[in-house]
Amino acid sequence: MINLFYQILVFCSRRWGLWFFYAAVHTVATGYFLFFPSRVAVSVRFYRTLFPNRPGGYHIWCAWKQFHGFTGLYIDRYLLEHSKTIRYTARGIEHLEACVKQHKGAVLLMSHVGSWEVAARLLRQQGVPLLLIMGEKEKEQIEAVQKQSLRQNGVQVISGSPGRQSPMEIIEAMGYLRKGWVLSMAGDRFRDHGQAAVETTFLGRPVRLPKAPFALASIAGVPVFVFFAFRTGPGRYRFVIHPPIAAGMEKGVSRNRQIEKTARQYTRLLEKAVFSYPHQWYHFTPFIK
Repeated sequence: MINLFYQILVFCSRRWGLWFFYAAVHTVATGYFLFFPSRVAVSVRFYRTLFPNRPGGYHIWCAWKQFHGFTGLYIDRYLLEHSKTIRYTARGIEHLEACVKQHKGAVLLMSHVGSWEVAARLLRQQGVPLLLIMGEKEKEQIEAVQKQSLRQNGVQVISGSPGRQSPMEIIEAMGYLRKGWVLSMAGDRFRDHGQAAVETTFLGRPVRLPKAPFALASIAGVPVFVFFAFRTGPGRYRFVIHPPIAAGMEKGVSRNRQIEKTARQYTRLLEKAVFSYPHQWYHFTPFIK
């Protein structure tokens, strides 16, 4: 049903203009905000933690901005698929380019701040050999369209089933890393509930992050790049790639300790990103304990 709705939006927007897409997705966002209070409550709790000294009405307003800002990602996906009018600036991309030129593998940590999907498409257009590891929701609809579109843009995608992380997926990912590919994974969201976790803190509160990206980088001895794609306006983005984090084994440090250290470095950068662009936190499930 969702897939059909998206296809109708695309058809009508082609016929009557992009304004139709804007109006439709903003109407849907308003409906979600008004009729799904449990989802709004998750966002309000997050903003209460982020801005503890602000009044309650401010946290609700932040959630409103978050819900409606999220619709911009669908609009930008439409632009990328049909008119290619996305503009962006990039800070720190030379770090990733140097790694690619030397044919060294790397783990690119995406986050649900801004749009990782737009970033993946544009990085692939710049010639970055990108492998995206994504989860696979049961009865997924629009996610299937998303993955198909990514593959059509030249992004390699490994899509695992919930609760069925196969050793073959790990072997395949390691093979890509050894060939010099950039392995992109979400650093702030689990593919499924059965994934191994690493404990760290975020905004002074305990959080659990997926262990896989940090462990893969440590085992393969490749650097970790923390990457954010902030939306600065309709069809405009600001990419920030932080200097590489050495995730390989340090002398006298156990692998688990190294993974925890890398995870802490990641969450510090994630905190700064969220404070800079608080309404672009598109993590609609509980994150902070």
